[in-house]
Amino acid sequence: MCGYKKGSAVKISVGGLTKHETVLPDCMHEGKKEHYTDKDGRIYLSSAGIKEVTVDELVIPKSTTRHVGGDYAHDETEHWIACACGAELNRKEHSFGENGVCEVCGFRKTEAESVTSGPPAESKDEGKNESKNESESRFPWWIIIIVCIALAVIVLTVIIISSGKKKGKEKESEAARNG
Repeated sequence: MCGYKKGSAVKISVGGLTKHETVLPDCMHEGKKEHYTDKDGRIYLSSAGIKEVTVDELVIPKSTTRHVGGDYAHDETEHWIACACGAELNRKEHSFGENGVCEVCGFRKTEAESVTSGPPAESKDEGKNESKNESESRFPWWIIIIVCIALAVIVLTVIIISSGKKKGKEKESEAARNG
């Protein structure tokens, strides 16, 4: 977070003119250039009060890089600062302490989450960074399922074959006794 806080302009009297400090823009608000006003409300860019300007000439457009930091938002694996404009700042993985609480955002990992056997549920904000984190956060569970099915088929085949051999030996020994 940049530490910028939106506030009102500071007014300082300079040689009969009132100085108004620069107000930086952010992603939600336009800014204003440093300027001076006289007692009649006329606006000047310099303290000399030579060239009068309009209010529109003071405007600094909204910024695409300066965001209004807010509270931390999170999902099961990451946290980020949610800007009022919808941008996600400083997205990082949780830093869980021994108590299961993220030391950055305060997210508490529950026992159910720590023993989960599948990929985390998608949150409404996850789609924004899905391409970046998809390979990291999506475990190929289908491989484990296929291996388990293959092992079950092998075990069943061995059981069927061995039970067939047993029945065949029983028939041979019965025929030898009778014969």
